[in-house]
Order: sequence, then C-alpha cells, then structure tokens
Amino acid sequence: MDAEVIRNELIAVAEVRLDRYRRLLSLAEEQRGILLAGRHAELVGNLANHDPVLAELAQLDRREEMLLARLNEAGDPSALSPDFEGKHQRIAEQTSEAATRLRSIVQGNAQLLANAMDFVSFSIGILSKLAADLPSYDPSAEAANPALVFDRKV
Repeated sequence: MDAEVIRNELIAVAEVRLDRYRRLLSLAEEQRGILLAGRHAELVGNLANHDPVLAELAQLDRREEMLLARLNEAGDPSALSPDFEGKHQRIAEQTSEAATRLRSIVQGNAQLLANAMDFVSFSIGILSKLAADLPSYDPSAEAANPALVFDRKV
C-alpha cells in the first residue's frame, strides 16, 4: 500500500469515527428524553443500540493503529503531508468536541438514573414501613365469625 492510499484510509477511518460519535450523541440525547419522560421500559432498547456502535468504534481504533504502523513502515518523508495533517486534525477536533458533549450528556443521564433509583428506594422504604405497621392477617379470626360462614341473602 502506498502512502497516499494509507492517508486516504486514515481520513476515511476518522470520518467514520466522527459519524459513530455523532450516533452515540443521538442515542444519549434519546436516552435523556426517555429518562425525563419516565419511560424507563424503553431504556433497554436504547442501550442495546449502543453496543454495535461501541464495537465498531473499537474496530476503527484497531484499523487506525494498523494503518499508522503501515504508514511508518512506508518511510516516505512526505507521508504526513500538510493537507493530510490539516484535514485529519479538523476531523479529530470535531470528534473530540463530540466526545466531550457525549461525556456531559452521559453524566447527566447517570444523574437522572441515580435520582430515579433514589426515588424507588424511598418508595420501597415507605411501603415497607406501612406494611410493618399493618396488623397481621389471622384467617382463624374470620372462621370464628358466623356471619362470614353464611350467606346473608338466604
């Protein structure tokens, strides 16, 4: 593979990576809407959509490492041309901005989930206390009451 082909491949990998980060951003924003609307049953489907994107990002990282190694092996002094570096740098900056925004949204979503868990724990605590304060059910007490044995309409 010559250096020009490798550079083009590296740019393509960077562009796909940026697209996948944008997809993760979209999913995170969708997740935020699900959490804010209290549609927690939809979370599983949303989270399942993250997995293939994350797997593809890992593949892109491996592909980029392989391409960079090949570029270094080529030993071409013009392998990192100013045009290539400029374009790659712009894409990398956009990806970094997307990653920063994604991190912020994910942290917000984690806080929303923590708040929901706190509410559930609080509710369970109240229900447990109420259940503990109720008198225990004694079925033998009802059997001793003759009014419960006979139908009143007869």
